[in-house]
Amino acid sequence: MRLAFSSLVALAVAATQVSGRASYRLHNRDTVDVCAQLDALLEVPEEFAGTIPIGLLSVCLCISGIPDFLEINPVAVAAVVVAGVPATTAAITALINTAATHTSCTFPDQAAPSCTSS
Repeated sequence: MRLAFSSLVALAVAATQVSGRASYRLHNRDTVDVCAQLDALLEVPEEFAGTIPIGLLSVCLCISGIPDFLEINPVAVAAVVVAGVPATTAAITALINTAATHTSCTFPDQAAPSCTSS
């Protein structure tokens, strides 16, 4: 009987600690993204010319949206052809991070971020 009581107490203590950790994870599972309204010239690095201007971007974009953006935006597609995905991603990320309108956004993990100019 005493062994059963000790086991029950140990189980209750363990359950409380696990419950506390699970609760912490549930309440703090947010994603942070940076978004900005871009009205800028996209330039990408080129081995011999330094940087090459590709075209004007006029779009509200979040960093998490860059991979899709590289496939659908004509200016971004041209930049990928010239400089590749990593260099184009870095150039667009720099434009977002240095834009006067850049903002950090927090949203739940399962949410889909969207950017709108205000």
